[in-house]
Amino acid sequence: ALGRVDAMINCAAIYPRRPPLDITDAEWDASNGVNIKGAYHMMVAAIRHMQPQAPRDRVRGRIVNLTSVDAFKAHPQNLHYAATKAAVVSLTRSLAQHVAKDNILINSVAPAGMATEKARAAGFLEELSKASPLGRGAEPEEIAEWVLMAAGPRNTFMTGENIIVSGGYIYA
Repeated sequence: ALGRVDAMINCAAIYPRRPPLDITDAEWDASNGVNIKGAYHMMVAAIRHMQPQAPRDRVRGRIVNLTSVDAFKAHPQNLHYAATKAAVVSLTRSLAQHVAKDNILINSVAPAGMATEKARAAGFLEELSKASPLGRGAEPEEIAEWVLMAAGPRNTFMTGENIIVSGGYIYA
């Protein structure tokens, strides 16, 4: 109805915390449904809209998936979330390769914890700040800059990549 889809950002997810041996099938299904299946279907819908579009600056469209450093660093209290984010990294790479011929770029951004009200209320921010070399979580605007770069017109060549934005947390 609005015409072109130049960029699509996948950032919907659920973030359950549960001891690894206590995760129920319903919790696995919910995490997989939102974090993997939802991301996949959004990408497919965007790709189908982007494929017939005329390229702008060599590109028909850009997709950016929000993943997490949990896809790369052990996080036992978040096992099912971490597994789904690792799956989204794989979906990003596989679909990026599949649609590269169509000049559609698909990348992901993997932040560490962000300084949101929800993170503060749940006590995640204090835990993350202690583990981060910078001593704090990312402000949402700091992560948004990387998402905008990957989704914006200056990105005409990067595809299938995952940008880790963790303030050093991933390496600590």
